[in-house]
Amino acid sequence: MSIDFNEEMKKYEQFLALDKLQKVVKMPASLFPEEITATIPSINMGTDGPTIVSLFLLSPHYLCEIDLQVHAKVEQVDFVRLDSIVNYRIELSQSSVKKADGDEILYQVAKLLFWHGWDLKFHTQINYVGFERDEWFKTVTDSIPISVMT
Repeated sequence: MSIDFNEEMKKYEQFLALDKLQKVVKMPASLFPEEITATIPSINMGTDGPTIVSLFLLSPHYLCEIDLQVHAKVEQVDFVRLDSIVNYRIELSQSSVKKADGDEILYQVAKLLFWHGWDLKFHTQINYVGFERDEWFKTVTDSIPISVMT
């Protein structure tokens, strides 16, 4: 299944300008040895609410993390084979944030950790903070099913 990158990037415009997203995705996407089938944002809680920290590109055999938090002059990208995953951890929770007016906002939170190799030193972490965790979680688990573990 092929994806439309322009449509995919529009999903993340609320976090980062579309032209910047398209620019940071261009090089890693060009290096994939197979068709990219999904994009997954890693979203953390920032000082002003949820913020995107990484964007993951996936294909049937590869996972690529594009770090969006490094210095503007540095492009940092990691690639790993999905079949290197030996441990798959899922953490689901909720987080309550009190606004200045005293009202509370209840965020859905997820953290997925994938260890690559039995020494458990190298891992990939994908986070979510927001209101549509079920849709995000389904995208992650459809793209990185538990069956990828070696």
